[in-house]
Amino acid sequence: MDVQGAGGMIDLAHRILSLYRVQASDREPISKKKRILGGDVVCDILKDRMRGYEGQSIEFFYDKPSRRFFTDYEDLYFQYGWDTEQHDREEDTIPVPQLEDRPI
Repeated sequence: MDVQGAGGMIDLAHRILSLYRVQASDREPISKKKRILGGDVVCDILKDRMRGYEGQSIEFFYDKPSRRFFTDYEDLYFQYGWDTEQHDREEDTIPVPQLEDRPI
């Protein structure tokens, strides 16, 4: 696990997530066995006592202007209930470089 410190902290937690910022070197293939990371952040589920999803990873992109993690345009431009402003979607829909270079 990526958790350092008191071991009791891990025992008390029901869910532990680890975030890893993808570096430029992680985007380059070193060998055929190593997976190339395409996102900006990888979220690893280290422990999930309720659902049992331990050991799974999810790649996210990060949008600096909105400070949001997202996986696609729908996530990026989702309007939450607390956001009461009306947004002009044509103005907001600018190309996201992370998604433009992504292989289909």
